[in-house]
Amino acid sequence: METKNIPYKIYLDEADMPQAWYNLRADMKNKPAPLLNPGTGKPMTAAELGGVFCDELVQQELDNDTAFIPIPEEIRGFYKMYRPSPLVRAYCLEKALNTPAKIYYKFEGNNTSGSHKLNSAIAQAYYAKKQGLKGVTTETGAGQWGTALSMACAYLGLDCKVFMVKISYEQKPFRREVMRTYGASVTPSPSMETEVGRKILAEHPGTTGSLGCAISEAVEVATTNYLLPRGLAVEANKDNLNTLALKEKAKKAQEARERAEAEEAAAKLKDVIVTVRAKAGANGRLFGSVTSQEIADALREQHGVSIEKNRIVQAEPIKSFGSFEVKCKFGYGIDGTVQLLVIEK
Repeated sequence: METKNIPYKIYLDEADMPQAWYNLRADMKNKPAPLLNPGTGKPMTAAELGGVFCDELVQQELDNDTAFIPIPEEIRGFYKMYRPSPLVRAYCLEKALNTPAKIYYKFEGNNTSGSHKLNSAIAQAYYAKKQGLKGVTTETGAGQWGTALSMACAYLGLDCKVFMVKISYEQKPFRREVMRTYGASVTPSPSMETEVGRKILAEHPGTTGSLGCAISEAVEVATTNYLLPRGLAVEANKDNLNTLALKEKAKKAQEARERAEAEEAAAKLKDVIVTVRAKAGANGRLFGSVTSQEIADALREQHGVSIEKNRIVQAEPIKSFGSFEVKCKFGYGIDGTVQLLVIEK
């Protein structure tokens, strides 16, 4: 097809719409870092994520292996209200840039939310209803996401509560009222409905809000309605805070002991020479290479130093006779170095 025959907008037929979502994680060699629990600093478990996401979405969020996730038929039916969205040839931009490049972009604004967000909102609402939930709680800044989820919930018969950043709530009344038209409850954030909202208003009575504040209010409502009744969280009362403080104190004491032990272990390696015997061919090259397990065994047998093999780091495989420096990592940023002598067996 010649350039002049390519239309400004290209549409697929409804029959050509995808039947599955593509999970990028399945094909990523370096997987995304896990979501961390802000309280513990550790990767969040499925149970913890269940406080803010429904079960199916938690499984998808933690799935590193499934490349294609089938799109339920009801969601595909909803998509047909505004999809397929057009692939647009940017002729005017090409002319303005005076470029030989052919520029295309996907336009996702041809729906009530004005963005791609409706694609995700209907899926989240669908799985919430499938799990038996009666409604969802969320936050929104300028209102696109709140509109998307409100529309999705209206379609599926779910309640929707939206905490909207106060300045946007006041400056964008039409966006606010669209959400209410879909049956959503829209509250300016910060509000007096949550503990975090009341605290922020007490400290900053003139605040116009922020997305972080709105998220905090939505999460508080979700945790109050889900985590607390299921024993997955506790109230931040005096007794529980004291218990948490004692646990934190014990944790710090444990870390101090482990750090001292690491420093002591690293000090033991100073000036230590450990010998490993190996076989080699006529050219002096070893059959294979010296393993971390062999070094760990030699340290224990020759010097009485016990160290796990996974703490021994070789800059590169040792495949010849000679003297080498090998690093041992003990955690807390504490390293030790041992002199390794590889001789003929």
